[in-house]
Amino acid sequence: MTEVEIILLLFINKFIVAIPFESTKIIKKINQYRREYINKLQEKLETIHPGLTNQKETIKITYKTKFKDKESFIQLLEQNKTIDLLRGYTSEGAHREDFEISINDKSLNLYGSQGQHRTAVLALKIAELDIIKEE
Repeated sequence: MTEVEIILLLFINKFIVAIPFESTKIIKKINQYRREYINKLQEKLETIHPGLTNQKETIKITYKTKFKDKESFIQLLEQNKTIDLLRGYTSEGAHREDFEISINDKSLNLYGSQGQHRTAVLALKIAELDIIKEE
């Protein structure tokens, strides 16, 4: 690493320290909205999916997040700060969160057949349309 890169890294490092405190407010709102939306989807899926599978399967959608509280999230960002600076992007945050779908308590992604994937996507699309109609 050259002297210029080291100086730039130190400057950026000091600047980035202030960012997590402000971003946690926004991330908390995003996280809360996503949880509410996943809960709405789950309610709809519980009525839609059994009709598509002749009552043979149950579907569950789960929101996967590492954001538990402000302090733990800031600590997570601090742990990864050096690596993130070198990579040029943040490795943890709202942009890295996801959801998981399970059929009969087994991960659809790992154990689902092609037909189960198609049925789950169809049920999700119908559930999304129902939510849009209600809002």
